[in-house]
Amino acid sequence: MGAPRSTSAHGDLIAPTGGRRREVGALIAAAATILAALALWSYDLRDSDNLIGPVGKALAGVLVAAFGFAAWVIPFELASA
Repeated sequence: MGAPRSTSAHGDLIAPTGGRRREVGALIAAAATILAALALWSYDLRDSDNLIGPVGKALAGVLVAAFGFAAWVIPFELASA
C-alpha cells in the first residue's frame, strides 16, 4: 500500500516533477554559499591571498565594492535558497 504512482497514457511511470532538479539546485546553492562565505571571510584589500584563490579575491572584491558590509547577506540568502 504505497503512494499512488502516476502513469502516462501508454502506462509508463512518470517521475515526480522537480525532484532531482531541486536536489541538484540545493547542492549548487550549498557550494556557492560555502565559496562566497570563504571568499568574503578571507578577503583583504591590501593582501593578494584568498582561500579561494584569484577567483575568490575577484568575487569578494566585487561583492564588497557593490554591497559593502551587507555583502555578508549574500551567503545567507544562498543558503536559504
